[in-house]
Amino acid sequence: MDTAFSTDQFETTTSAPPSWNLDEMVDQVRRSLRREVDPGMIRQTLIEILSGYGDARIRTFIPILACRTAKEILQQKQAVYQEQ
Repeated sequence: MDTAFSTDQFETTTSAPPSWNLDEMVDQVRRSLRREVDPGMIRQTLIEILSGYGDARIRTFIPILACRTAKEILQQKQAVYQEQ
């Protein structure tokens, strides 16, 4: 996913080593939710969140932010399902 990043104020880009492993991110979120959520749902949620960071200039913390946001979204969905 992280294939290019801005190297200076003149908007030149260079290839970045792949630093985001979606499978690892899915596992991390799944563990934090005590494996109660389907990995496919976690993956889809992460993809939706990550797509919102397409224009981010600093990408270092995006995986952390995405995992945290996914966990919060999925916890809210779990609470709604449990109430029904």
